[in-house]
Amino acid sequence: MDHDQSAPIDAPKSASRRRMLLASAGILAAGAATGCGLTSSDDSSADTGSSKGGSSSSVLDRIKKERKVRFGVDLSFKPLQYRDPKTKEPTGYSIEVSKLLAAALGAEPEWVEVPFQELIAAQSAGRFDLTGIPVVNTAERALQVGFAAAPAFLEGTYLFKRRGLNVSNIEQLNDSSVTIALLAGSAQVGTAKLLFPKAKRKELPDDVAATSDVTTGRSDALFIGDYAVGDARARGLELIQERPVATAWNTYFLPQGDFALAQFVTTFLQQKASDLTLAGLWQQFVASEIERYGVKSAPVKDPYLAAAYA
Repeated sequence: MDHDQSAPIDAPKSASRRRMLLASAGILAAGAATGCGLTSSDDSSADTGSSKGGSSSSVLDRIKKERKVRFGVDLSFKPLQYRDPKTKEPTGYSIEVSKLLAAALGAEPEWVEVPFQELIAAQSAGRFDLTGIPVVNTAERALQVGFAAAPAFLEGTYLFKRRGLNVSNIEQLNDSSVTIALLAGSAQVGTAKLLFPKAKRKELPDDVAATSDVTTGRSDALFIGDYAVGDARARGLELIQERPVATAWNTYFLPQGDFALAQFVTTFLQQKASDLTLAGLWQQFVASEIERYGVKSAPVKDPYLAAAYA
């Protein structure tokens, strides 16, 4: 009885509370929509800066607008990237692929020269748009930059020995008396730590310096990518084994979180793999040289098309 008597009095209050709750929910929903970016294009809070830090903009937009793309390069890695001795212009496998990438973007390439070991930091600092020389896509590097999701080339790595070094297999290099010369900051450094923890590792600024360190007897072994095999063999170094010790992807890196640019570069690489452009350039600049020494190098080809013709 008491409940029935109070109902007519409380009902308006309950309805009022319901209306207030519904109104508050509407305000919260509108606020949530704004927070998710579901706002009009004239929202002054929209971020139109660089793509770093989760912004919705992309370096790709600026490249298309300005018709210029800045590539970070180290031109001391013949035959991948170097200056033509006659024209003094950048060329090599990676440079020619980057020129095609620039053309696909409708942009003129600009080469920003940075030492190899500083490329990742320079990209993070915004000194260039994306690398012009593909590198191994390691997890450690991915903490600072983003990578395309397709390879630009496959890097087989090989071990050479100095003259007079009495070793017949790579396992014998895992000795404290052995010094292995490597390119500083390269993927081979990490591989050498895993395979030869007892050996000394000497990291040098480029492959030429590393090769010279072995030819002059200052180091016992040379651990390099297949692109440098021709130079090592021409200078009298002997392969310890003919098959690669390891093989890794090399691909373009770019601002972390720039998904639009990463997607474009990935699609470009997939297309150039399927139409055999990458394979042709690899044969021209790299494979034709090292094949003379009995070393086979695998070009990048579309895996699905390769399977179709197998």
